[in-house]
Amino acid sequence: MAAIAKVAQTIGALTVIATNVASAVEEQRAATDEIARSVQQAAQGTGTVSSGIAGLRRRTEETSVAADRIRGVASDLDGRLGLLHGSIDTLLAGMRHAA
Repeated sequence: MAAIAKVAQTIGALTVIATNVASAVEEQRAATDEIARSVQQAAQGTGTVSSGIAGLRRRTEETSVAADRIRGVASDLDGRLGLLHGSIDTLLAGMRHAA
């Protein structure tokens, strides 16, 4: 009878161990799932940032093109202003000479 009690006690201990192992496995699975969710969220965030950087790059290029155009227009206006000053100087000199 003592041997049967010892076997029953051993089976009870093994049941407790098996239950603890099953619980640990479940906790590990839950932790792994949480890590997977976090990695997925990080990947989505990285995609969002990459899209934002691409948009910023496009806008920077557009701004650069616009700045080049403005420089061209400013240079053209500066040349025309020089011609206008020359014409006014010539007109004033002619008026002074005629008077």
